[in-house]
Amino acid sequence: MKRAARVFPGLDRKRAAVRRTGWGGELPADDDEARARIIEACRTAIADSEHPQLSLSEVARRLSVTRQTVYRYFPSTEALLTAVAIDAGRRMYDMLLNVRQIDDPAGVVVELAVIGAEIIRDDRVVGFLLGEGTITGVFTGSITDETSVAFAVNLLENCGVDWRAIGLGDDDVSELAEWALHVMDAIARSRGERRGELELRDYLNRWMRPGVERVIAAASGPRRRRRSVRVS
Repeated sequence: MKRAARVFPGLDRKRAAVRRTGWGGELPADDDEARARIIEACRTAIADSEHPQLSLSEVARRLSVTRQTVYRYFPSTEALLTAVAIDAGRRMYDMLLNVRQIDDPAGVVVELAVIGAEIIRDDRVVGFLLGEGTITGVFTGSITDETSVAFAVNLLENCGVDWRAIGLGDDDVSELAEWALHVMDAIARSRGERRGELELRDYLNRWMRPGVERVIAAASGPRRRRRSVRVS
């Protein structure tokens, strides 16, 4: 290397320039930080795009690195999208867990639907990840796939309601989660006039709450014999 530098006097200066400009002139402290910065760059690239899409070249450009550097940490586009999806899920989870202080079962379901719909229609990254055919294994274009339902069930189980104590079994909670996902997705993708958060909450309290309360009443009633509730 020293010989090369002597033969090409400008070589060291070029290498020093790369070190200064790569990663915005500030190298990651470790691989975890590098991955986190790539994920964030991917998020912003999707969010800033007029027509949301993923371009690894754009991700690399934002970080002042090469595509090969991105591939070093994420061996494929799918691997990077999976990481972005997991990060988006964590962000959504933190926001949705604000309902933990609600001890009204129907109120929990309504609030999850309201907040979830707001996130889906306002967060361009989440909207992109939920787009049809975006990715296999994390978000498959169906908000009620196995992964999404499991995510919603986990939210319900970590809220301030003891679903078993009010008579709901595992199947009931899973169906309740699936139904809430259907509602929030339909609202988020509606092309009609958009309701504000307060108006949407009133709307769902009027039409969604009675259904939840009916199921709970049937589950906790003296005539209930089955573990799972079915409403025809």
